[in-house]
Amino acid sequence: ILSGTAPSKTGKIVSQYPAGTYYSYSGAAYMLLQQLIEDLTKRPYADYIHEAIFRPLDMKDSTLTCPLPHKLHEAVIPGYDIK
Repeated sequence: ILSGTAPSKTGKIVSQYPAGTYYSYSGAAYMLLQQLIEDLTKRPYADYIHEAIFRPLDMKDSTLTCPLPHKLHEAVIPGYDIK
C-alpha cells in the first residue's frame, strides 16, 4: 500500500508540500506512522496500541479490530442517523 503496488488501490505515498508549510489531514501519514510503530516495536500495530494506550488508560471497550468484535456491537454509537 505504501509503495502503491498491488493490491493497493492508490498511488505511491509521496509528500506534496515541504514539512511544516501546509496542514491537511492525511490518511497516508497515519499509515506511515503505523508502519513505523510496527517496524520499531516488531509487533502488530493493534497489539502495541492495546498495550501502550488502551490497557494503561483502562479502555476495556476500545479496539482497532476490524470488523468490530460482536461483544462490542451494543456499545457502539453510529456516526449517522439510521432513520
